[in-house]
Amino acid sequence: MISKGGQKTFFGWMAWHGKLIQRHIMIVSPLTQHMTNMYNMPFAPFIGINRNGKSFMLGCGFVRQEMKTSFDWVFGAFLEAMNGRAPDNIITDQDVAMTESIKNIFPTSVHRCCRWHVMKKSQEKVGWLLGQNSGLSGDFNLCVDFSFTLDEFEQNWATLMMKYEAITHTHFENLYKYRNTWVPCYFKLRFFLFLQSTQ
Repeated sequence: MISKGGQKTFFGWMAWHGKLIQRHIMIVSPLTQHMTNMYNMPFAPFIGINRNGKSFMLGCGFVRQEMKTSFDWVFGAFLEAMNGRAPDNIITDQDVAMTESIKNIFPTSVHRCCRWHVMKKSQEKVGWLLGQNSGLSGDFNLCVDFSFTLDEFEQNWATLMMKYEAITHTHFENLYKYRNTWVPCYFKLRFFLFLQSTQ
């Protein structure tokens, strides 16, 4: 698509495996972490995973800006190529524009955030807290990884907050607010093949 100023805003190349997709439940992982050199446009490959745990490239797109309208176009092209069949599950980073577009274009798909990105961002924001509170990192991972029900997670999180009072009013509150997008127990009934990351 070309903008009014004549600048390329986004375009895509789609090499869809339509028949394969129609027969398999899918996880799609569109990423925009790769930048091209000449045009400085994020490259967004779509990686699918079938029921047998096999990954394959579905297609890709380039976007000038990571905006909701750009992702609406890319996801709309994907949906059209798939004959209107939305992916069952989607894993992405925590990009707000992409999240809004997924809600709009794929309202029936389950969207979860890449655990690796969540943890990386957490390390950047609260690394100093982890350094000052020995045991916090281990207790946090136990809470997240070994809570098998929602009630168990809520109880373990409350215990974590009481044990480490210093973590209240920090990035941990944001993590809790968006827990249903990245904590594994929220997805235990969904087909994610133990996949928690886009990496």
